[in-house]
Amino acid sequence: RTSTTQTYLIGGTGRFLFYTDNGGTTWNQIEVDTDTNNNTFDIESLYLNVDIFILGFTISEVGYIVHQNGYQNVDICGNNPTIDTGLTSVNAIWGHSSRIFIVGNNGLRSANILGSDPIFDTIVASAMPLYNVHGYYYGATNHVIAVGASIIRYSHNDGATWSSVVISGVLRSVAVVNDTCAIAVGDAGLVMYSIDGY
Repeated sequence: RTSTTQTYLIGGTGRFLFYTDNGGTTWNQIEVDTDTNNNTFDIESLYLNVDIFILGFTISEVGYIVHQNGYQNVDICGNNPTIDTGLTSVNAIWGHSSRIFIVGNNGLRSANILGSDPIFDTIVASAMPLYNVHGYYYGATNHVIAVGASIIRYSHNDGATWSSVVISGVLRSVAVVNDTCAIAVGDAGLVMYSIDGY
């Protein structure tokens, strides 16, 4: 995930994180303390906004995030600073300067991240898993799309309210290109797109 044109953070299975603050010329490994009572997990999603770092993972079908300022060292021992999202997994995270959006197997949840800890909105329940989320800023607000199994959910007011469209198939990833164009891809070669404002 990129926070500036020079700062990038990557992560994945095996609990490895790497960051660069010079556009990829050099990369450094981030120390991740993963002693969570002998539970093992993989990094499922992450978000970096200059100084605020959010890491998503799942243990025993419970979705957690780590929320902290800075990203040089990540300590997720015990319960602090890990936060239970209320979702049964963390499949993806997207955010902007003041809010994050998290999707999981039982729905999605947004949170204000301006304070020391995220302030969560109510879970938007979903009977089918949601796998990815992305957004775009225009018209003085953020427009957000979440995709998953047989459903697309979208918000045109930064997550205050959500609408949905039932689809046939499973979408795994979505990108909001601009104020009128979004594209999503999924299983069995499924590609869906909108060119009229989704």
